[in-house]
Amino acid sequence: MNDQSNNQNNKHPIDRELLKKYSSEEQKEILRVWEKSGTDLEESRQKHRQRIKPVDEALSEVQNRLGFPAPDLDLPVDSGKNSPSGFGPKWYLAAAVILIVLGTGYLLTPRMYFVSYGEMAEIELNDGSTIEMNSGTQIRHNRLFGRTNRTLHLDGEAYFTIRSGDEPFIINANGSTVEVTGTRLNIRSWSSDPGSETSVTVTEGEVYFYPEKSPDRRVVLSPGKMSSWNNNMIEPADPVSVSADRVLGWRSNLLHFDEKPLAVILNELERRFDVRIELEAQEMRYETLTTYYTEPRNLETVLNDISLVKGLRYAETANGYRIYR
Repeated sequence: MNDQSNNQNNKHPIDRELLKKYSSEEQKEILRVWEKSGTDLEESRQKHRQRIKPVDEALSEVQNRLGFPAPDLDLPVDSGKNSPSGFGPKWYLAAAVILIVLGTGYLLTPRMYFVSYGEMAEIELNDGSTIEMNSGTQIRHNRLFGRTNRTLHLDGEAYFTIRSGDEPFIINANGSTVEVTGTRLNIRSWSSDPGSETSVTVTEGEVYFYPEKSPDRRVVLSPGKMSSWNNNMIEPADPVSVSADRVLGWRSNLLHFDEKPLAVILNELERRFDVRIELEAQEMRYETLTTYYTEPRNLETVLNDISLVKGLRYAETANGYRIYR
């Protein structure tokens, strides 16, 4: 490497003849390091130019396809000399694209709410609506909820107090849809229950209830009315009058089941008491039962009553309980 190239790269001119006069190994080492630094810097610049070339060409193609105007000449140009980073306007475009992609990824990541077994919780949404969630319930919605939409997904049981808004409030639950503007209602819809049945009970206002893929097959629910649907039905059942106090009893730790399959009742007991219950008598899975407990003091009391009525037995295990003949 000549003196001129070395001095341009290092930006610090030196008197090489003066250095030659030094006879110590230390000074000779200084000269070798100085020369090597100039070589390394130039190699680094060449590698950088080769590395950004494909990206630079790709960005140019994207600009052309999207009809972007040519880069503003007033902006710093990618010369590799004047700009320490070597970045020009197309690199700023690349940075913007990256930010958009990252931002879109964040917006597409749903917000999740989950209540552990044995617990209940209440949440408030961006639009001011509130939701009381039963044990094991999960709710999710996108990050734009309350801004561009009011749509969420439910798996579980929850009581909704929905504020009026410009956008309809839509609840999707295991293949069914509930659409409201401003009202109070209870929705029970567990994917773990047989048939993933969804039942909707209204306490205030008016509600549209329909299969998610068949909005034309809707029913209208008014206060005190309940309807249900599962994926084996063409449309929701005709609305019937119900006792709201019993339907909403879970909010006060009550237990109420009206002609529900044993599998559904045991699933609810698992969530309520946070314990594993294994039904070994599988032939009893769809046997129905009506139960109502105002004060379920403990799980064993309930299991004992169920066993007596259905001719079953139960026993405690290392993980919970088993029910058998």
